[in-house]
Amino acid sequence: MAAFGFTTSTNHCIISTRDTAASRIPIEIWEYILDVLKDDPHALLACELVCRGWRTRSRYLLDQVDYEPTFCERESVVRWARFMQVIKKHRARVTRVDLAGEHSQEGQPGSLAHLGTFVAMLAGRLPHLRHLYIRDGAWPRGTIHASTVFFHLSTFPSVSKLWLNNITFPSVTIFGRLICSFKRLSELRAHNISFVDTQLPPRGRPWLAPTKLTHIYMDRASSDMLRALTATTVAQKCHELDVSASGEAIRSSALQELLWAARESLHTLSLDLFTSLETSDMRDLVGR
Repeated sequence: MAAFGFTTSTNHCIISTRDTAASRIPIEIWEYILDVLKDDPHALLACELVCRGWRTRSRYLLDQVDYEPTFCERESVVRWARFMQVIKKHRARVTRVDLAGEHSQEGQPGSLAHLGTFVAMLAGRLPHLRHLYIRDGAWPRGTIHASTVFFHLSTFPSVSKLWLNNITFPSVTIFGRLICSFKRLSELRAHNISFVDTQLPPRGRPWLAPTKLTHIYMDRASSDMLRALTATTVAQKCHELDVSASGEAIRSSALQELLWAARESLHTLSLDLFTSLETSDMRDLVGR
């Protein structure tokens, strides 16, 4: 249709140098057709070159990109990633991404398998992504290829804030590798984190923990979560530690072990306990 040399008239119909059935179709009809292509950036780019009547609508659809998206399933990740891959100007405007577990049966955590799709399709393409929020789901064992996903995560060097909310990890090792993937991470917030396998990784395992991770905030922290932070060494450079934990987590000595691991860098400690502690328990925690 580009051969017709379309222009737009004042009566909002596409007019060409030839009088054809296509040229007499109102622009509103063409806009409806273009709307059908809203998820296909390649097609919209081609339509943008056809005529001025199509250009306006095509550009409008190409610019309808959420710069702080929320993804709950693979399909939405794929649609959004296609625009990032094709329209390069959008990439620098993305500063925050929210990845939530897929909708599942009531009481069951949704799968976070689309995290693998996100990092694979967008590796190295979001230079200003600073805040990554992962929530309300389970990291499914076997559906996310660990080595691949952690390699791709390392191509998001601008991420400085990682928020983890209501997530079940298959193991402490997977949790630690996720944190260590972000070399410029400065803030970690974790709420209600649990593990299918609570066994700690071997003590001699090397961890390349983020050296700029100075602020850690934990809400509803279990003793398993506290021990995970210690075992993966991610808290060794922490300056400010804010912990909300149960009396069980405190009495288990897990918090004391974490404080000892961060002793050389820790400046500020804030504790919010679900239950009150006896004076002797508090003395054991902070040291006599």
